[in-house]
Amino acid sequence: MHEILIINHYANPDSGRHFQLARELVRRGYGVTIAAASFQHKTNAQRTGAVVSEGIKFIFVPTCSYRGNGPGRVINMLQFAARVKGCLPGGYRPDVVIASSVHPFSWRAGDRIARKANAPFIAEVRDLWPQTLIDMGAIGDKSIIAWFFRRLERRAYKNSRHIITLLPAADLYICSKHGVNRDKITHISNGVNLAEFDRYAQENAGKAEEILRPYKNKYIVAYTGAMSRANQMDTIIGAAREVAAAGADRICFLLFGQGTEVERLKSETAEMGLDNVHFMGQQPYSLIPALLRGCHLNIVAMKNIDLYQYGISLNKLYVYLASGKPIVFSGKVANDLVREARAGISVPPEDSKAVAQAIMAIMADEDMAWEMGLRGRRLAEEEYDIPILTNKLENLIARCLSNECN
Repeated sequence: MHEILIINHYANPDSGRHFQLARELVRRGYGVTIAAASFQHKTNAQRTGAVVSEGIKFIFVPTCSYRGNGPGRVINMLQFAARVKGCLPGGYRPDVVIASSVHPFSWRAGDRIARKANAPFIAEVRDLWPQTLIDMGAIGDKSIIAWFFRRLERRAYKNSRHIITLLPAADLYICSKHGVNRDKITHISNGVNLAEFDRYAQENAGKAEEILRPYKNKYIVAYTGAMSRANQMDTIIGAAREVAAAGADRICFLLFGQGTEVERLKSETAEMGLDNVHFMGQQPYSLIPALLRGCHLNIVAMKNIDLYQYGISLNKLYVYLASGKPIVFSGKVANDLVREARAGISVPPEDSKAVAQAIMAIMADEDMAWEMGLRGRRLAEEEYDIPILTNKLENLIARCLSNECN
């Protein structure tokens, strides 16, 4: 079978989008190599050499350590893009190169490697650069940084054999901004490995029960994932305050994860005197399925920004669907899966009062909550299970190799 090279700065040999897709490709007979940076952003640890994980070959490209999101992180990105090619084994010739834009410098590296190997180059668009930075307020629309990233973006779209987008409506942006033919773009979202999810839920039920025991008489609203500026945690904290003001003492919020906003959020909840919000710390993914199964409701909150007109593809949302629990979603996005699947209640973005009312409405109707959870699980089974998403990727690879892609 064919050899696939995936370039993803932040890939890990035990979890994540590309690990999941690559593992399924290996099971189908493909050879897969993933190039990732030696320095891990979340753990601040350095990895060296190469490892094989479930048949996937991981190569760790030497990059500098850094703290935060300052110049050190940019240097780290540039080092990764410049060194990927030199870290590949001598004589290595991939049949397809997929470079993922966790940052756009990866596209440049992928394009160079694909050209030398005479292989199709597929540009994967995870975040829209520079539009994400512009809409998040990090850079100006007319800034030199925005101009530079647009040049990288345009070059990648032009040189690629095909484009993968995680966002379902990103083609509107790519086609209108850069004149790309719509047929050159395929949407392959994030997803969840349901077999793995169910296995973890069963294996770790005891550990989860122990963690949740102090809240066994509560109605538990769960949040999992990062808590940084990009995550609208203030809406969730505001909802907790609304719930407390309404006298719904049975409801409590368990926040599983870490991030740059955690200390601020802890301080603010203490100042508000909220005793219904509990920061549970970072938990391994293997424990998350069992924890979600032990909670009553899951929550997602998004910022109110124009960027989401192109859609979202949040890992946590697919995991929530897999849990079979109802979801309260606060946001205005192109693809509101919760509303479309009737898997919970959707409310406007940054509206804590509406979030609180939705939580209390679901708590008050157990039959409705059960049906919402079933519909969410069914959606995950029908559209977002990793083998289903791998079918789309495998089909795209075959088309590129047979020169059927635009």
